[in-house]
Amino acid sequence: MLHRILKHLPEAFSATNLRAGVLHVLQEGILNIRLSDGLMHARIKGNLGSLFDVYLDIKTWPKTNARCSCQVQFNCEHAAASLLHLYFRERATNPSFKIEVLDASIKKYTEKALIDNKARKTHEYYYALTILNNSFTVELLRARILKNGILGKKEEVNQIENLAQNNEDAEILKKLTPRGNLLNLTSSSTLELLLSSGRAIDKFSDLPWHRAKKIKAKLAWQVTNEGQQTLAFEHKGKVLEVVRLDKYWYIDKNVPTIGVLELVTQKPPKPFSLDKLSAIELTPTPNITLGCREKAGELSGTARLSFEYQGNSLNFNSPQEYIYKQHNKVIAKILRASTFEKQFFALLRKKLAFVTWQEDGSGEFQLKHENLQQIKNEFTPWLSKINGELILLNTIYKENINAEEVKWYSHIEDQADFFAYELGIIIDNEEVNLLPIIVKLLAKYTREEWQDLPLDHTFDIEIGKNKVLTLAWQRLKPFIDFLFLEKGIFNVDKRLKLKKYQMVVMQEALQALNASLQRQWSNSSLAKGLPDFMHIDTLAKVTLPDFFKADLRDYQLHGLAWLQLLRASKFGGVLADDMGLGKTVQTLAHLCVEKAAKRIQEPVLIVAPLSLLRNWEAEAKRFAPSLKVFIYHGKDRQNAVFNQYDIVITTYSLVQKDKANFIKQHFYYLILDEAQWIKNSRAQITLMVQQIKASYRLCLSGTPFENHLGELWSLMNFIMPGLLFDKKTFKTYFQDPIEKSMNKEVSNNLMARVKPFLLRRSKKDVLQELPSKTTIVRQIQLVDAQRDLYEWIRLSMEKRVRESIMQHGIVRSRMVFLDALLKLRQVCCDPNLLKLNIAAKAQGSSAKLDALLELVASLLEEGRSILIFSQFTSMLAIIEKKIKTKGYKYRMLTGETRNRHEVVEDFQNGKAPIFLMSLKAGGVGLNLTKADTVIHYDPWWNPAVEDQATDRTHRLGQINPVFVYRLVAKSTVEEAMLQMQTKKRSLFEGILSDDKFTQIKMTEEDIAKFFQPLKE
Repeated sequence: MLHRILKHLPEAFSATNLRAGVLHVLQEGILNIRLSDGLMHARIKGNLGSLFDVYLDIKTWPKTNARCSCQVQFNCEHAAASLLHLYFRERATNPSFKIEVLDASIKKYTEKALIDNKARKTHEYYYALTILNNSFTVELLRARILKNGILGKKEEVNQIENLAQNNEDAEILKKLTPRGNLLNLTSSSTLELLLSSGRAIDKFSDLPWHRAKKIKAKLAWQVTNEGQQTLAFEHKGKVLEVVRLDKYWYIDKNVPTIGVLELVTQKPPKPFSLDKLSAIELTPTPNITLGCREKAGELSGTARLSFEYQGNSLNFNSPQEYIYKQHNKVIAKILRASTFEKQFFALLRKKLAFVTWQEDGSGEFQLKHENLQQIKNEFTPWLSKINGELILLNTIYKENINAEEVKWYSHIEDQADFFAYELGIIIDNEEVNLLPIIVKLLAKYTREEWQDLPLDHTFDIEIGKNKVLTLAWQRLKPFIDFLFLEKGIFNVDKRLKLKKYQMVVMQEALQALNASLQRQWSNSSLAKGLPDFMHIDTLAKVTLPDFFKADLRDYQLHGLAWLQLLRASKFGGVLADDMGLGKTVQTLAHLCVEKAAKRIQEPVLIVAPLSLLRNWEAEAKRFAPSLKVFIYHGKDRQNAVFNQYDIVITTYSLVQKDKANFIKQHFYYLILDEAQWIKNSRAQITLMVQQIKASYRLCLSGTPFENHLGELWSLMNFIMPGLLFDKKTFKTYFQDPIEKSMNKEVSNNLMARVKPFLLRRSKKDVLQELPSKTTIVRQIQLVDAQRDLYEWIRLSMEKRVRESIMQHGIVRSRMVFLDALLKLRQVCCDPNLLKLNIAAKAQGSSAKLDALLELVASLLEEGRSILIFSQFTSMLAIIEKKIKTKGYKYRMLTGETRNRHEVVEDFQNGKAPIFLMSLKAGGVGLNLTKADTVIHYDPWWNPAVEDQATDRTHRLGQINPVFVYRLVAKSTVEEAMLQMQTKKRSLFEGILSDDKFTQIKMTEEDIAKFFQPLKE
């Protein structure tokens, strides 16, 4: 289609218009151009900054004319420039696209245009045309065009005979006659020369005068605003301003344009009768005309205020009281709303209080302010609310684009190991890449300066030569934060070069920037799955294979869908559900889906604590009997051939011990159960599992961190190195602000960053049918010799700790502090734990042990099954001895227990109602739903560890209410530990949920709480 229409260019346009069109293209005057359904719309910038819109129907041109907003209106130089631009653009992308007849014309006119353009760039003389007393006067000025497209400082030129004139100027000047300091224009041929020079300008607006088409007009009586009647030239009901030379010429100062007028002869009509007209009252529409002036190298704005009364405009400073309006043969007398006008002007001054107003005597105000665009931006929304109109006389005032209303787009291109990403907006059906602009904006401030910006701050981003996109900082902030952290991702092709996980993380930032983003995806698994990461809560259900032998709950099906999404997108993840919600069964379901899809071509390695080894074996046999499972444990383990199995299950200790066997094998999945085992990023086990090669990595942990955020970093670094940056960067930008400064915003940012790759559900959210859990704190008063011993230890340890803090500070006194707390805790449990001579006097005096035995006796009478946890295995030995003397049946599990599986089975089968367990050995992975009572004999620092232990029984499969007893020595170090637990719980929940975030830090005041004296 383009070839068909473009070949008509030489015949459809005059030589003058075609040559001028070439010049517009060379000067890059085509601001934008769009094609839609065979229609073309182009915007052209004229020689002195005027803007023109061209419309053309490609399907019917040249039979139908191209229309333009200039006064020529049809098939003008601007239309020619638009079509020439299309031709050059097509040639640039398709060299075979060629029209010889057009090429010949372009070559001829390009050479001429280049000559004209060179002359024009160095030419400094302009003809300021003014209409005065129905005649033309001309003032010769020297000026240059500034970069922003307006004329700079203008100087009068008086010594015309001394000018170094070119031939065009010489011909014009000899036809102009002197008239005082001005030149008189008396002939139509001279006016035509001025207009064709391109340097005839309106003296007041600096806009160029253009030649308009010839029209016909007739004489008619016109009533002026003041009520006077005059004969005037009228065209289609519009009164024309006319100057008579040897021809009639009509003038439109608003554009500005000048054209030939042909008078239609007729008998003059009779004048109107204005007698007995009664005045009517109207509320006028305010209009503000903004212009621009340059003086002494500085730009200033100009404003003219007028009020429109049913189409008749009146300047604010006009003394008139009445306005006469004529419509056909009806005359209306309108009373001027002076009070309204004055009130509006006062309101206007108040609205623009940041601007200095100066009236210049001509009814025009000079606006002194460094940012003229800001003046325009303040006017626009305000005037639109009151139906006022803003008229712009210069292109220095940019067109505002509303970020809320404009269409956004993004292009995502899959380039093997990374994605190329482009972000922008669509203006006039053309895409504008915003990334280079935003990256340039990024460099204007330091990270600290960005953070200090108020949320209501806005940025005006220039788009092209005449548009401004206003962006709110509140919306831009997440994207700026992303760019700051992800350094070096802006590529030379003006796109972002992103890793897969960066694409997912960035979506949250883009969501804040604009929710109406129109994405164009490449054909890749990530591109298909990327929208799902923005809607994790509504993933489609996955069909389970028949050989999976379990019915999953809804939240478990959702967990399976999430695991499948991660696999399809080639991501690792952390399944961080509460203890007892079935992380094991969700993982087995996921592996069964993979097996059914024939994707398991290499073995899956599951690493778990020793206590969970047999649990994994039993669960796999129960729910996934078709999977071939090998337990890598025992003497014969070295003979195993991994590739013969679907799943290999082993322990953390054996992974280290038999390192060579695991490093040489490539696995399909590497799954770490109770993944907090690698919470220390520098530990040997962490470094070891990082070396195991696997296509996918998955962590299972109800407590992805327990003490500080560095533990979370270690797990995320295992599943997806780089997601949380290097450890130093993570500490600077996330860990320290959250843990030390209570920064809620940074906490939210971290939560948003890990959310796609870390799934956590709590029991209270997904298991409403789970029996209740009641926690009871039993406070026990220390008495007699145990009390005296506690006070002696407290006083001596407090003195030692304070001396250490004074000499070495809090941080370097850590070991002294912890040793003091250990001794106090031991006294609270039982004086027998304290290996000091002074403790001998208190042995046999243990208020907490006595309380425990009393509680156990009453619980057994009620038929309860009891779990008793202690951090001290030596305390468990003391309890065991007492229980034996009572004749109670029991089982015990510590790190030294060999037959762990049998001990657990005995308790679950009801062979003993009491189960003694160390917090470390029995706190994870076990299913002990036979118990309905949990006793924590001594508190531990981390509440998550105690919660894990409690959840051995308060989990799926429990049918009875669970009672949790916490034995706490009153007014002792144990009470202070409970307060510390509350702070740690806040840290954990603040990152993994939307709960309230609180400050976590240790002060001297906190330390003092551990050494409070016992109360009577």
